[in-house]
Amino acid sequence: MLNDRPPAVPTRSWANFFEGQPNVVPNPNPGQSCSFGFVANTCATPNIWNGPLSWRNQYVQQYTAAFETQLASRVSLDITYLGTKTTHLQTSLTVNDPPPGPGAVQARRPLPQWGVRTFDNNIGYANYNALQVKLETRSWHNLTLLAAYAYSKCMDSSISGTLYFYERQRAVCNYDFPQVFSPSFNYALPFGAGKAFLNDGGWVNQVAGGWQVAGIWTLRSGAPFTPTISNDEANTGVSSQWPLLIGKPKTVRSPDCWFYVQANKGCSTLSPGTAAAYAEPAQYTYGTPLRNTLRADDLNELDFTLLKTFPIREAGTLEFRSEFFNMFNHPTFAAPSANINSGSGGQVSATLNSSREIQLAAKFTF
Repeated sequence: MLNDRPPAVPTRSWANFFEGQPNVVPNPNPGQSCSFGFVANTCATPNIWNGPLSWRNQYVQQYTAAFETQLASRVSLDITYLGTKTTHLQTSLTVNDPPPGPGAVQARRPLPQWGVRTFDNNIGYANYNALQVKLETRSWHNLTLLAAYAYSKCMDSSISGTLYFYERQRAVCNYDFPQVFSPSFNYALPFGAGKAFLNDGGWVNQVAGGWQVAGIWTLRSGAPFTPTISNDEANTGVSSQWPLLIGKPKTVRSPDCWFYVQANKGCSTLSPGTAAAYAEPAQYTYGTPLRNTLRADDLNELDFTLLKTFPIREAGTLEFRSEFFNMFNHPTFAAPSANINSGSGGQVSATLNSSREIQLAAKFTF
């Protein structure tokens, strides 16, 4: 806590939060120049946050065109174009970074009496375009099918980073997934009373009747990510700088080497003879604009349900349900370490989905 605890009387207030003390240290040598090159009342270089005096609201424009048709009595097809355009997207840029070059970073800032200056504004923009297709079959011989597919692209300006990168960072969005396919089904098995097979009733119906299966299979393109270098090669105080692109990147798709990184010895073992695609830029320079030029693992997951309903005379029913999440225990790897000058560059350390989970449940309805 910043203030005194009760029953003591608080000594801090909004009018005097720092208890009469200045929130910056005064110049230890009044009248003499600070390290950043001129005389000031304080030689501290605090970071600051600010924004425009006139804030413009973000807004989204959306446009669609759809075609729907019935292919058969229980089969329908929907084809839709969906587009959105986002204007005045909020961004957070650092605007007091020096250009690449030698010498102390602080002294080369445009406003050397300040540290990192973060400017929140709404100059960003984004657009999304997608073709969406849906095929649905309803209650055909106790089978319901739904298949949905989307082919899309999302582009935006970067919402954060240094102003020096901003104009060069138009790229696919962080959440751009070019292809998504998701078929699902629900099927009441044709066994038991009132069904095509084993409909004799009695104990046969208790064993064979009332079974249903359902599932949803999700296939999705991997998320984009950006290769980086770990050191400040440009000498600007900016983190996550880009390497220099010198060749064609190769995706190895192994947890030990997702994309080829020369500094990662495992990559040479898994992909011998591959030429390096990235290098550290020359000192006091930025590398090649490479925002979101690589992709992580594709999602591939099947969730499955098996259930059975037991009739209990006329009083009610007992439902037994078993659910399998990620039924085939297929891992989807998260984005790897993106540092190209690290021995662990290209290595995957986590998964996006969990391992197989099985859930059993019973429900009595009366």
